[in-house]
Amino acid sequence: MTALDPIAIGQDTLLDVHHLSVFYRHQLLVSNVSLRIPRRQLVMFIGASGSGKSLLLQCFNRLSEMLPGIHVTGAIYYRQHNLYDWDAFQIRRRLPMIFSRPSLFPKSIYDNVAFGARVSGYQGDLDALVQSALAQVDLWETLKDHLDTPALHLSLEQQQRLCLARAIALQPEILLLDDPCMGLDTAATRRMEECLCHLKQTYTVIMATHHLRQAARISDWTAFLAVQPTSEGYAVNQLIEYAPTRLLFQKPQHPLTRNYVSGRF
Repeated sequence: MTALDPIAIGQDTLLDVHHLSVFYRHQLLVSNVSLRIPRRQLVMFIGASGSGKSLLLQCFNRLSEMLPGIHVTGAIYYRQHNLYDWDAFQIRRRLPMIFSRPSLFPKSIYDNVAFGARVSGYQGDLDALVQSALAQVDLWETLKDHLDTPALHLSLEQQQRLCLARAIALQPEILLLDDPCMGLDTAATRRMEECLCHLKQTYTVIMATHHLRQAARISDWTAFLAVQPTSEGYAVNQLIEYAPTRLLFQKPQHPLTRNYVSGRF
């Protein structure tokens, strides 16, 4: 694996992953991933379907421990503390995950955004929190007079942005996004990308994507994962290269990265 250290260019590490491996029962799925996620950067995971991108995201906020048969080895440090020393509820509030398909409740727009904050016992001005969250995803001006409307009546793009707003209302530090532009047309995808570029000024964004051009356009760092054969005769997912996006696309260090980027980009 080729990996350039974010600390070496003066950026703070927020999430530090050491030799992380993921197993389903006794089968190794993802092998020996080590990387550092810098603060307030947009980090993209690229690779073919099934290369472990989504599974890694779920490890970062411990959703993986809710998957039957899945267990992890190695270590993940968040704010220099072992991820498993934190309360799981607090970790999922600080590192919420947005999935490729909107996962809204059959409630109003307002209640969807406010849901997590209410559950976590938010004591501030809930109306102001909802407004701020919607504004950050460019929905406030459009929806401010329709907050009682069922969220499921919104367009696919608006629903996905609403999921982002619900996560932001938790006042997180890291946003985990699993291919949030899936199913969106070109114009909606570009609007989502503009939104993400704005959000990374406040939050660290870690995102899995199938779109190489998207990674090249908007990410600061890119991690390439691929399936590799093992000496035991089976294949596992591995982190092949992790570098600043411009370097990974223009001067990839690993032949697999070079082949993937040149063949698909």
